[in-house]
Amino acid sequence: MTKSVWKKLAIISAVLCMLVGLTSCGETVSLTMGETATVDKHVEFTAENIIVSPEVFPPISGNEPMGWVLSDESKTYVTIVSTIKNLSDKALSMDDLWYDFSICLQEEYIDGTIVAVTTNNDTKLNDSKPIGSGKTKTVYFITEVDKADLKKPMEAEFDFGGTTLILPLDTSRKVADSTLIDLKESYKVDGLGTVTPKSIAFMDELEPSNPGYTYEYYAPQTKDDQLLVLKASAENTTTKSKSAYRYMNIMAFVGDDSYLGEVVSDDEYSANIVFGDKLYAGETRNIYAIVNLPKSVKESDCKIYIYIDGKYYRYNLE
Repeated sequence: MTKSVWKKLAIISAVLCMLVGLTSCGETVSLTMGETATVDKHVEFTAENIIVSPEVFPPISGNEPMGWVLSDESKTYVTIVSTIKNLSDKALSMDDLWYDFSICLQEEYIDGTIVAVTTNNDTKLNDSKPIGSGKTKTVYFITEVDKADLKKPMEAEFDFGGTTLILPLDTSRKVADSTLIDLKESYKVDGLGTVTPKSIAFMDELEPSNPGYTYEYYAPQTKDDQLLVLKASAENTTTKSKSAYRYMNIMAFVGDDSYLGEVVSDDEYSANIVFGDKLYAGETRNIYAIVNLPKSVKESDCKIYIYIDGKYYRYNLE
């Protein structure tokens, strides 16, 4: 064998060794809900929750909330709610963070469709918002899945380039991680104060707690609808006015359909029901999280989830 042939074989061998080295550099990490993984020294990733719903909206009902709604009744969204902390010294866009994410369903891969960051105090979802240096943001990973596949074993794969995170998905419940809410207990809301849920009931209309001769009230959208109302007491413990709708929200599932709530409140005199009002510094006021439902819906039909300060609580109607 000639010297030049040996040289070529040596080069090919070296290239093959480099390729093997490159492929072996990739790391696969299995995660569980609530577990934090540091990825390539520039991101901390934590899977916080999984929501199964044909509608995806921000958890808090600000003015004109924007989201995604599926028109295909055979499909639903599987949304992985995560928190991501940017450990780098520059802002990271969605494209900077990972190459791809997908859901693996018995060796069949379904490409993820939307990655969105919650902004404006959790009232908006933005699919192009970068995460600033040192900042932690809530990020939604949203994928269309056939409803018929929800009972099958499923996992999500987040490909960050050098590291791939694998998360088993529990889609047996509408909200994977939730605890029973305790009416009468006070819950702290970071940056706002406290909220104390008091009661949940179906109503034909919602009146203020101290109505006058004439007053503003809240009515169902149509004559064929009814209201599911969570009444709570909210206290603003800060030194600035805070919007009432930021304290909580409610979501109801009826079969495969989901209904997102909105929040209204008594005014400062408890004489009218108002939307978008603010609690003054140090003030305590009644607020109401409301879901508009068809009259045909009964108490036994509803699965109710209440969002307070980043967590979901469930309530069982009796």
